[in-house]
Amino acid sequence: MLEKVNIAILEDNIIFLQRISKILRDWERVECVFECSTNYEFECIMKSEKIDILLADINLSEGNGIDSIDLFSKSCVDGISIVISSQADSATILRAISMGAVGYLHKEDSSLAITGAIDQALAGGSPISPNIANRIFTIIQKVPLLRATEASREPKPHVLLTKRETEVLSVLAKGLSYGETAEVLKMSKTTVPVHVRRIYKKLQSNNRTEAVPLCQGSCPLLYFSLFFRWAG
Repeated sequence: MLEKVNIAILEDNIIFLQRISKILRDWERVECVFECSTNYEFECIMKSEKIDILLADINLSEGNGIDSIDLFSKSCVDGISIVISSQADSATILRAISMGAVGYLHKEDSSLAITGAIDQALAGGSPISPNIANRIFTIIQKVPLLRATEASREPKPHVLLTKRETEVLSVLAKGLSYGETAEVLKMSKTTVPVHVRRIYKKLQSNNRTEAVPLCQGSCPLLYFSLFFRWAG
């Protein structure tokens, strides 16, 4: 029998909050659902209750949901943060991931996609909506490809994506499911989410201060470089 989890939803749109809350309350994997509309409310709940998963929107009427993701990832080592938002610009995606989000979903995803994404996260994967995967892949494509000899001269590259990880991301960006991606790339279905989780981890900055400029400039790539290492 699967262990039940406690989930906190950070969302200031009452209609969407109630919709997601109902989906989760009707799901057999959930023990308790906590609703909050501000970062302060989430902080209070986190101090008084055991939270396993945080589903956070980005744009709140009072603050930014990424602040709660940052707080949760620092306070709860085993906690899982997943963004569920309609905001999908490159700066926001990279900043959310760098602050500890292991998944990024779009608000238009179905209830089945949302519960399935939580299942993936609990199993060690990193759920990602196709349009989000496409956005990340677009960011990566804009960065000049460095040869191994050139990359070796970089003292501290932020991220190294293998050829296989890039292939997985590019296929997911086309809207294919994990199963379909596995078939296209001739790999096990269980291997796909492992690659996605590695991509997320590599996008997470070792120095959190490096992620701050992501939302301050018109081109986040000026501050957050992605480097490729092609495996032979």
